[in-house]
Amino acid sequence: MHGATYNSSYWNFPVNSPQYSYVDQTLLAGRAMFAYDAIGAGQSSHPAGANVTAGAAAYVSHQVVQWLHTTQRFPRVDLVGHSVGSIIAIDEAGTYHDVDAIVATGLLHNVSPTGSAAGEADFIPVTQDPQFAGTSLGGDYLTTKAGTRSALFYSSSADPQVIAFDEAHKDTISEQEFNDALALAETP
Repeated sequence: MHGATYNSSYWNFPVNSPQYSYVDQTLLAGRAMFAYDAIGAGQSSHPAGANVTAGAAAYVSHQVVQWLHTTQRFPRVDLVGHSVGSIIAIDEAGTYHDVDAIVATGLLHNVSPTGSAAGEADFIPVTQDPQFAGTSLGGDYLTTKAGTRSALFYSSSADPQVIAFDEAHKDTISEQEFNDALALAETP
């Protein structure tokens, strides 16, 4: 489950594969892998942002888990999340009790003294980003300011090709889901 302003490509960066591809690494290890675009991101539907909540994202994840268990007949399903995807994975597991394990990555690894997620100021409405010009997305969807994504890598040794791909393929999150996820992250 990808994080805010990402989509399923987060798990399968086409730069220097398989080094930067979680999909390739997982398949090489002999495990199955299913990555999808969360509601409001990538090729998934983009309903009004107010309707794309953390609860809705957890419910969609639950539907995917059920599909993997029943239709695809996977007896074991683990959720691997990144950042907001980790929060949604925890919410899904705590609500529906249908997964075997959770791997939470990039979750609250850098918190300000006030308890809010670092980098909140780097989010802007998609209507302010030329990369999303011509889309029907309204100001209730967020993305990151141009040129700010390199800070997400927290390392001067990060591969510049990965950073460039990341910036060129950034995505969206609804403002409502973002705020819900922050509230869930601060809930004991």
